[in-house]
Amino acid sequence: MAKKKNSRKALAVVLGVVGVAGLSMASASQLTLNTANEAAIGVATFSSCQNSEIDVDYTYNAAFVLQTLTLDSIDPECEDAGAKVTVKLEWNDGAQQSATFAAVDAVEGVLSVNIAAQGIKVADDLGDVTVVID
Repeated sequence: MAKKKNSRKALAVVLGVVGVAGLSMASASQLTLNTANEAAIGVATFSSCQNSEIDVDYTYNAAFVLQTLTLDSIDPECEDAGAKVTVKLEWNDGAQQSATFAAVDAVEGVLSVNIAAQGIKVADDLGDVTVVID
């Protein structure tokens, strides 16, 4: 019986170590996006190469239609790794909408995503911006 109990203890220790390692990896992959205006309600980003916070901003035209979504402070490690950036934007203009924009090469510094074709107005209820860098 003692042998069976010891093997259970060893298994519990191994599972605990694996669990802690998994949690540390998960926390390292979730980063912070800062919004420069009140347009984005919630934000999230996931990356293995991005360690800095990313600033998010929008530009809009005279008719108050959003034109670009700008991500500032992309880390050079992402460019060096050949990473791709994918952006998903959610909004509500009377109906829940979302668009995922094609992955583009990560470049150090500022990255702009053209969102004009979506016709999103500044007055629309903007939701989450999700940024995936992989």
